[in-house]
Amino acid sequence: MPTFLVGFKCPNAPEGQERMRNNIIGDLACDVLMGDSSPLFARLYAQGLVNGSFASSYDLLPGVAYVSVGGDRNEPYAVTRAILDEAKVLHLGLAVDNEPYVVPMNYGYKMEDGKLTVYLHCAQQGKKLDMIRENPNVFFEIDCDMEPFGEGDIPCQYGMVYSSIMGRGKATLVEDAEEKMHAMTVLMKTQTQKDFQFNERLVSIVAVIRIDVAEYTAKHRPLPEKLR
Repeated sequence: MPTFLVGFKCPNAPEGQERMRNNIIGDLACDVLMGDSSPLFARLYAQGLVNGSFASSYDLLPGVAYVSVGGDRNEPYAVTRAILDEAKVLHLGLAVDNEPYVVPMNYGYKMEDGKLTVYLHCAQQGKKLDMIRENPNVFFEIDCDMEPFGEGDIPCQYGMVYSSIMGRGKATLVEDAEEKMHAMTVLMKTQTQKDFQFNERLVSIVAVIRIDVAEYTAKHRPLPEKLR
């Protein structure tokens, strides 16, 4: 069964009694917030996103502290797929000669055995294509379900509900007509949930970009329990 693991870097703890205190507090916080009797575990379990293997821990190593959360599940990529299906716009980050450039684009995706491939399309000429030809290393961000929350007079009582994906990979300008037709079918399926067919004439008037994603992370921040 696949395993998933998420880590959060924490401020490093000083030596001595303060370090021991942080270690105890960290373990207690993990148990209260993410233990098998916590509201978070109950909600994730009810949604079928985790099972009894779900666990968390607070660990201190020389120079670093972190919280890790993970477990086994039948579909470890459910959160990622949910975000990719819900969001419709990807923010593509490019850079050439220390000049950053970010552009929003519609996208399509396919995921096979956890490997994510993203397809984009655009006009056949433009700045982003020139930058990709010079430097194909790209970064992207996708977000959805954005909603502010908060009440009271203290700024830290306010926040934002969101779901997001960030990743990096290598962009390729697709030239093969068969792959371009496949890419456009995938893109339209992601955008409209409908199955469209393309021919060589239709794809000959657009440029298609394929991003082979090397790594990515997905995150969902729900509304705090007390505000529901």
